[in-house]
Amino acid sequence: MNFSDQMRQLANALEDALTELRQQSINYAAAERTYRRARAEAWVTTADTGMLAKQREDQVNADTADERYDRDRALTTSVGEP
Repeated sequence: MNFSDQMRQLANALEDALTELRQQSINYAAAERTYRRARAEAWVTTADTGMLAKQREDQVNADTADERYDRDRALTTSVGEP
């Protein structure tokens, strides 16, 4: 393999890595949006429950645990991984 072939191969590998990074960023942004929306809705639904602020916060955290997990997983999951 000559130098220009090696450079082309490396350039292609870099482009593939950048494409992967772009897609991961999109996936993370979508998961973050879903998580924030779920938290906002959870805060609204606990507004008139008579709970103390700490109790409401705990309830919101419990109600949005799955969305938080999905958001955190989006940070470490490569495109194509389950």
